[in-house]
Amino acid sequence: MTFQAQVSPIAGLDFILSHFEEPPWPRAISTRTTECRQVLVNNREESLARFRQSNYLDCRISAYGPNADKNSSAVARFQGIQTATPANIIIVIDLDRYNSKSERALSLTLTAILKNIRKTLGVNASTVLCSGRGYHIIQPLDSSGIVLENIKEFENIQQVSVKFLRFAEWFLSNGKFLSNGKSDPAHNNTVSFRNMMLRIPGSINSKNGQVVRVIHKWDGQRPKINYLLRDFRHWLIDQRIHGLLEGQPKRKKNIAADGIANIDNSKCSIQWIEKLLQTPIQDHRKFSVWRILSPYLMNIKKLSYDDASDIIKDWLDRCSYLRRLDFSTSYYTRYNLKVASRKGCLPISANKLKTENKKLYDFLRMP
Repeated sequence: MTFQAQVSPIAGLDFILSHFEEPPWPRAISTRTTECRQVLVNNREESLARFRQSNYLDCRISAYGPNADKNSSAVARFQGIQTATPANIIIVIDLDRYNSKSERALSLTLTAILKNIRKTLGVNASTVLCSGRGYHIIQPLDSSGIVLENIKEFENIQQVSVKFLRFAEWFLSNGKFLSNGKSDPAHNNTVSFRNMMLRIPGSINSKNGQVVRVIHKWDGQRPKINYLLRDFRHWLIDQRIHGLLEGQPKRKKNIAADGIANIDNSKCSIQWIEKLLQTPIQDHRKFSVWRILSPYLMNIKKLSYDDASDIIKDWLDRCSYLRRLDFSTSYYTRYNLKVASRKGCLPISANKLKTENKKLYDFLRMP
């Protein structure tokens, strides 16, 4: 694989913008200075000013503009169809080095995914970025005027365009498994049009001090989503079957608006964990669910499985706005709640947290 020459953040921004359709603004960006919170900007100059302000650390731009999937038809909105498929769909596949056994294994996975994308969509090349911690594959798609919400067989599926986005990412990175009957419907269910942030080539990844590089440049092709619709239908069927087999509990509807379900009314309360529940974070999410939130809600607060699940999922949803999750919310929450309930384990203490995960401890600023 041939590495491209390092580009400046200005050229890097222009390169990422080439994947978007006009008009590209307004759009959300985030930097180290914003603590990775999204900030809406109105033009290229404003974006670059924000990037310079952060010394080009952790510069990202949203793959979609605000309200990208808002239904433009007033009649459709009146009928209750609030969303519609965006004209330009950006698929992003993240490959984390820490999820691979070796550098060679990571490289082989990247090669296999790019081959699958070429075979499935008929493109010559997709964009590949290297962040120092792994690779990010970017491939635009053209909805070709198709509005999934208007297709009769999808009319009872909520957020069908978001589900298509999640499916496309999964299928293009794992589609080869479908023919073997090994598809995994428990795919990451946090991807949305609001939390897909792309790193800017030429900016710096603060986690390792590495400059984000362009490994492959896309060929400018935007394949039509028609190539994926048949497999999308099969994927939806798999999801329904998976849900029935897993016996997923029904979520209660009477949850408080803040997703905490009146948790503060209990006499048993640990303040730093309550603070964590109120604070979305961009790192240590899996650790928090496993070592803190699941045992706390089940064995300290003595909540029902449904209420505890709702609270954790709501917290993870808010976390995903800062940085997209890389695991299945439903599966990971369900698994850890069951383990906490079965073993009766208690949440990690503040003193032990300081030893095991000092970064999270410092973030919560506990006395």
